Formats: sequence, structure tokens, C-alpha cells
Amino acid sequence: VAHSTSDNMSCTNLGVWRSINQGVTWTLVLRGSGLEIEGDPNDLNRFYSVVAFTMTCSSLTTLGGIFTSADGGATWTATAEPRPGQFTAEDELNNAKLTVSADTSRVWAALLLNGQVNSISYSDDRGTSWTVMDEVATLESNGEQEGLNPREKPGGQGSVHFSLLASDADRDIIYVGGDRQDFPFPNFIGAQDFSGRLFRGDATIVGTGAVPSPQWFHLTHSNSVAEIIGGGTASSSAP
Repeated sequence: VAHSTSDNMSCTNLGVWRSINQGVTWTLVLRGSGLEIEGDPNDLNRFYSVVAFTMTCSSLTTLGGIFTSADGGATWTATAEPRPGQFTAEDELNNAKLTVSADTSRVWAALLLNGQVNSISYSDDRGTSWTVMDEVATLESNGEQEGLNPREKPGGQGSVHFSLLASDADRDIIYVGGDRQDFPFPNFIGAQDFSGRLFRGDATIVGTGAVPSPQWFHLTHSNSVAEIIGGGTASSSAP
């Protein structure tokens, strides 16, 4: 299976495609703007995808979201929304990442609306229900709260610069990357320039809604931030 998100925005070309002859021919099995697809390492028939514009391109009544297949991509079913009602327009969802841990097949999903992270969540029941993590954010000296993608433009380039990876050894650990650090420098975690913005999440920690959240640890820069014990590096390094 593969996803298509661009070309001439014709619904006949966009969506999730499936081949059963090693790519010789392909069949469009889910219409819409295919943003992401991921397989379950413990079940070769289980796939997840994120598709936008499903209302425009198909007979579905949803604006887009996360879908799952249990038959090798032949048919697809919409999962629950991580945050009910989080979509209000089809063009809001412009990037998404999925990752499945080899540890009990927990699926993680990050949905980005208008270039910024709207939710990072996980499901242990193949999308029937989702648990949403706290927002990844820091409170800067100018009073602004900055997330993984500081703003829509410039900086909030989540439609291009975003990554998500689950730990194969521990289903509770998740790694996320945004586009860049934000000023004023040095910022909350000690960044001195527009370097990478990378965090590790721990789902065993109860979310509080605080900024910064105890669920998230920065992987770069200062290791002496009092509010984030265990974050940073010994040499304040960053990519």
C-alpha cells in the first residue's frame, strides 16, 4: 500500500493505493489526500493511514482523519477522532505522522492543522479510542508559549518539518521533532540559535496540562532546566 497527496489535486489520483502484484498495477482503495501510512510490525495485514479531503473525494461524511485496515489495505474504516470535533474544514489537516511500536502494537498519531501540532495521541485498541498527550510546549521569557512549530509562518512549518517515532522496546516512549527553536535567545531550554526542536514523551507520566508538561523532555541543549529534570544533553548540543 502507498499514499498519494499531490499532483493536480484530482480526486481520481489522490488517496491510498494498493498493489497485489509487487507494484505492477495499483488500485485506489481510499480516496482523499493521503498524508501518511504505517503498518503494524506485529500484523502484516494491519495498516493505518491519515487521509484528508475524504468528504470531497469520496462518499464519506468525515472531513478526514485516521483510518485503519485489517485486510492488507483492501478496505478501510475510520477510527475515532483523537479529539472529537478537532476538524472544522477539510483543508486544515495538512500533515500527519503515524508510528506503531513493536511493543504490543500501540499506534501513535500526530495530526497537524495549519502547520502546527493539534494532537499527539496513542491507541491500544486499533483506534477505537485514543489517549491525547499534553501539548509539547515551553514558556519563553517574552511571555509566549511555544510548541514544536513556533508559528504558522515563519517557523510553524509543520506541514514539512515534523517527525514522530515510537520506541520498539517500550510502547510508552515516543520521540517527536518540530522545525526549529524560537527566540528570544537563549530560550527556555538554553538554545542560542534556530537549531532543532526535539522531545521525548513518556506516556506513563500523568498529564497535567502544565507548560512545560511533565510528559515531555527536551533532547537538546541545557540539562539544567529546573522544570524539566532529565532533559537536555551534557554539552548542550543540538542538531
